[in-house]
Amino acid sequence: MVLRKRAERRAAERAAEKLAEQRVKLFFASDGGSIDRPLVLESASLVEPRALAQPCPRCGGPLRLLSHDAVAKGASLLRAARTRCSLCASEWTSWFLVERRLPH
Repeated sequence: MVLRKRAERRAAERAAEKLAEQRVKLFFASDGGSIDRPLVLESASLVEPRALAQPCPRCGGPLRLLSHDAVAKGASLLRAARTRCSLCASEWTSWFLVERRLPH
């Protein structure tokens, strides 16, 4: 019976790791997950709350802000919010493009 419990636990661990890998791929493919696909915001003051509102792509834990930097990319000025997960210690960078909209 011990062997069966171990096999079940290992199967559950493999399934959890596969799910984590899929969530990480989804993070990088979504807006804000890479420098080539920044998330568009109206104000730089929204960068930090938006970066911290999302859970860790790997484990779903809460993120802590490490830094918020302005990065030039061509003619655009992007914002990079570096975060670290409080549970698994994975580090992530979310990318933002601040575009102020003119009033109508």
